[in-house]
Formats: sequence, structure tokens, C-alpha cells
Amino acid sequence: MKSRSVLTQIEFTIMILIFAVSAAVCLKIFTYADTYSERNAEKNNAQIILQSSAELIKSESGNFALCAEISGGEADESSWVIIYDDGSFMKAVRVASENPLLGKAKLQFCKNNETISALEIAWQEENA
Repeated sequence: MKSRSVLTQIEFTIMILIFAVSAAVCLKIFTYADTYSERNAEKNNAQIILQSSAELIKSESGNFALCAEISGGEADESSWVIIYDDGSFMKAVRVASENPLLGKAKLQFCKNNETISALEIAWQEENA
């Protein structure tokens, strides 16, 4: 009778060990899923900001100064930058185009010195 009690205790110990390992693995997976979800949400928000900025640049025919007046930030002839409260920023830089009738720009959304999302756009120049 005594040996049966010891066997039951060993079975319970092994069962508890298996559940503990399973719980540790699940916690690791849930942590990874949460981090992955936050990263995807950040990329999605960055893409929305870039698309909105691209549409504004296109509607204003590449006039970064006017875009800065409408949406905020600082601009000059060849660039436009908006810095957000959390330290992230959107940067648009005019790039050379082979076609004089076509304006081009590269847009980037960065956070913690890392590019989260980037977009290249083109528009028809009015004054060409």
C-alpha cells in the first residue's frame, strides 16, 4: 500500500512539471504575439500617415511649404518634416526625376532611429 502512495506522488509531480513547462511556453508565445501585434499596429499607423502625406503632396503639386502650413511641421524647397510627440517623425524629401513633367519624393516614417515604413511617390508638375 505504501508503494502505491509514492507512485501517485511521482505521477502528480510529473504532471505538475509538465503543466509548468506548458505554462512557461504559453507565456513566451503570448508575449511574442503581443509584441508582434504592437509592431504591426505601428507599421499600419505609419503607412496611413505616409499615404495621407503623399496625397497632400500630390494635391499641392509638391509644394512642401504649403503642405507644412496645412498639416504642420517644417519645410523648405526640397524637404518636409513633421516630428510627433512620441519622438517619431515623418520625412519627405524631393528626389531628382528624369522627366521634367514629373515630380518625385521619398517619404519615410521613423521611430527610434529606425525606418518603420517608406513610400515613393510621383506627381505631375504644374509649372513644367
